Amino acid sequence: MLISRAGLTTQEVLADEFSVENQIIFNESLNDLNLTGINFNEVKINNCLFIRSDFSGDKFYSTEINKTEFSNCDFTNCELHDILFADCIFIDCIFEKSEFYDYLFNVCNFLNANMNWAYHASSRFNKSEIRHSSFNNTIISGCHFSDTLFDKNKSSNIKVLEPQINNQNNVINEAQTIELLLSGNK
Repeated sequence: MLISRAGLTTQEVLADEFSVENQIIFNESLNDLNLTGINFNEVKINNCLFIRSDFSGDKFYSTEINKTEFSNCDFTNCELHDILFADCIFIDCIFEKSEFYDYLFNVCNFLNANMNWAYHASSRFNKSEIRHSSFNNTIISGCHFSDTLFDKNKSSNIKVLEPQINNQNNVINEAQTIELLLSGNK
């Protein structure tokens, strides 16, 4: 842990802040945090575990998150811009109505993720797995999906703009992208 303030734990600092800038959080196990409305600007999070934490309405800008697991976390109405997620796991997480811009999910796993009503733009999923997750009423614009596995899900009304999905060097069109998200590519 490098985030600090006069004798307080990382959990106490995060629960009391509105902006966390240029901080490093590592090797932490953080549970039941209410982190709503915090700006995470140029933060590095490494090798952490977040359980039942509420990130609703947070802004993540130029943030790097590595080898971190999020379980039962809420990212509703978040802004995620210029983010690197590497070797992360998201279990039962909610990303409803969030805006994703210029991010990379590299070797990440999603299980039971709710990405309904989200907006994904100019971003990449690389060597990731998305299982039992929903994308109802989601817009995907100019995103790249490389060697990313989807399983069957029950999403509807997905709008794909400028799709660039590449699995085994096959670029596919919007109809095929929607079919991939709805039926999976096992």
